[in-house]
Amino acid sequence: MHVRYLNVDLEIESKSDLSKIVEEFGEDVIVLHCGEMRGYQHASFEAPNPAEADDIINHFCLLVEELTKEAR
Repeated sequence: MHVRYLNVDLEIESKSDLSKIVEEFGEDVIVLHCGEMRGYQHASFEAPNPAEADDIINHFCLLVEELTKEAR
């Protein structure tokens, strides 16, 4: 079996609404899901441009670091 890298997704689960995070991430992500799942708010994101895993992880880290206090 050949193993290969496909992509990196960011998954966020919270008791609070995640729509502010979705709004602030804007077009810097592809929103795969945002809504309730198993009693929690859940959001799943994918990077809009394929890249190496480290680059995508850095992209997500920067987006999280740049969130406003209200979104955090």
